[in-house]
Amino acid sequence: MRGRRRRPGGTTLRAVDTFDADRVSVSTEGVSPPAQCDADRGTGGAVDEVRLLQSPSGWTVDGRTLTAFQPGTEYTASAFDSGQGTVPVRFTLAELAALPPDQVLVGEPGGKRKAVTEDAFRRAAKKSC
Repeated sequence: MRGRRRRPGGTTLRAVDTFDADRVSVSTEGVSPPAQCDADRGTGGAVDEVRLLQSPSGWTVDGRTLTAFQPGTEYTASAFDSGQGTVPVRFTLAELAALPPDQVLVGEPGGKRKAVTEDAFRRAAKKSC
């Protein structure tokens, strides 16, 4: 899955060719109690893009205690394909708003993140498969 990008209408998680997400989770970081929203594909179809905090057609949402993003809060988004997770991406709304149109935010071990071009992300994704 690709990192997060702020687009008109919401924050999205986008697919790469070799990853077929069947579960997407987003949660708060450093907030007590933590809030979370999980979307599960269930019998729904595969999607190329998931708008965080929304459920694609046919997907179900469970464990929803997170219903809106708030300025100044840090979040973690994760995607899963048959139980295999990606490196989670931590983000704030300010970080997403600052991304140029050709860049995405990607996760790195230890909760770190960096902005890369979408082309660089796709090249790295192909090499890792």
